[in-house]
Amino acid sequence: MPTESDRTHLFETGAEIHSSIENEVRAAIVEVAPDLEPDDLESSIDLHEDIGLDSIDLLNIASAIAERIGFTIPESEISRLNTVGDLVEFIEQHSQASD
Repeated sequence: MPTESDRTHLFETGAEIHSSIENEVRAAIVEVAPDLEPDDLESSIDLHEDIGLDSIDLLNIASAIAERIGFTIPESEISRLNTVGDLVEFIEQHSQASD
């Protein structure tokens, strides 16, 4: 049975993984839209409405994510991912499923 210390370690590891994925997603967005600053890309930022990215930009972001972290977002899913947080959550959920 995990101890409190073990649970804390697991939580920290999960938080670190989340932070790492979020940083890579932000970096991928900035690769495609270099006029943006990573620190300005909050989780709730809508990629279409708030920063004006189009479907080609999103494909390029997905490609940049694949290059940066080796995770491929299926083209059929890209249009459903509207915010920075959506991208992060999708990667987290689907990378855990493949473990």
